[in-house]
This record gives sequence, C-alpha cells and structure tokens, in this order.
Amino acid sequence: MSDRPQVFVVARNPDADSKLPYLLSLPLEGELVLKARESWPATARVYCHRFEQPWPEQAELIERTPVLLCRRRGAAIDLLLDRLARSQFVFTQLKGREAIFWQIQKTVRSASPGGRIPRRRTLAGAVTIAVDTRERYPYRFNQQERKRRGRRFPPVTTPSTHTTAPCSPRSSARASRTSPPHSPTERSPSRCNAWQSSHSPP
Repeated sequence: MSDRPQVFVVARNPDADSKLPYLLSLPLEGELVLKARESWPATARVYCHRFEQPWPEQAELIERTPVLLCRRRGAAIDLLLDRLARSQFVFTQLKGREAIFWQIQKTVRSASPGGRIPRRRTLAGAVTIAVDTRERYPYRFNQQERKRRGRRFPPVTTPSTHTTAPCSPRSSARASRTSPPHSPTERSPSRCNAWQSSHSPP
C-alpha cells in the first residue's frame, strides 16, 4: 500500500466547449478522473462522466482536500473528506449508457422526499385485497393501488391435542348419554370396559 497521502482534487476542465466544466480526481487504485457539471453537489445531484484522457497538467486547480475514506461499495463510491464532508458517486445505466451521479444525503432527500428503496418488483396493476367485515381496525393500504373487497372469513381453528386416560364405568355411562359420538382417538365405553377387565386383579 502506498504511503502517499490521499487527496481529492477539483479543477477546471481545459475544454472550454465541454458541458461538464469541472474535473474530479478520486484517489482510487489507478486514479479515477471524472468530468462534472458542478464542483460540489450542494443543491442537487451532479451529473458526471468518465474523463478518458490523462490528467491535464495545465488544469486550473480549485480544491485539493485530504481524504479520510474513498472506497468502492457495489455500484457506488463513498467519499469522505478531511473537512467531514461525505458524498457518494452512484454508477447506473441510462438508455443503455453509463451514467454517474454525485450526491450527498441532503440532495437525495430533496430530489425524492419521502422516497424509499423498493423491496419488491413493481406490480403491473391494482391488487384486490380482501378485508374481513368483522375486523374493527383493518389495514388501509393507502400507499398502494388496490381494490378493497369485504368478506366474512371463517374462524381460525387450531388442532387440539387429545389425551387418552382410563375411565370409570360411571364416567363412561355419563359420556355415552351426554357426549356426541367419539372421535377415532377417544376411548369408547366398550374400550373402557375392555381396559378395566384386562387390568382388574385376578
């Protein structure tokens, strides 16, 4: 690793006819040089483009600031200057061509107030959401394009666990008179009698 201090350089583009009048030098491996529309993204995102030529020695320097951090992170480059100014270069595609945007947190918020990164693929049309008519406080889904339809849902049931235990003749007779038909997992009176006869003392 080189011991040379890392610096972020901003200079004027010697090409007077260029629509990107500033040059930016980022201290990455191989040195990334970009053309930019502004010298800092103070009020809006700044469009940038790669500068395919060597750094021009005759370029007029505007800023030369020590860098605390300059690293690639996915499709972006994070830049933290010594004056505690943090910014980010985002690499994307526009109409099949590379586009680079230089931004800070303030400009991101002003460009997309309340915007959030989508977590799922955008749906093609409206979604029909069924809402139980007995629900007192249903979700409203105000942020989505949707159609609400009320319906009555059956009650939610959970499977019960049946335990089998020895039963007395009295309880068996009472169960046969008052209880509904037994399920396959429950003991019938005849099975209780069989169990008692098999477990009675000689």
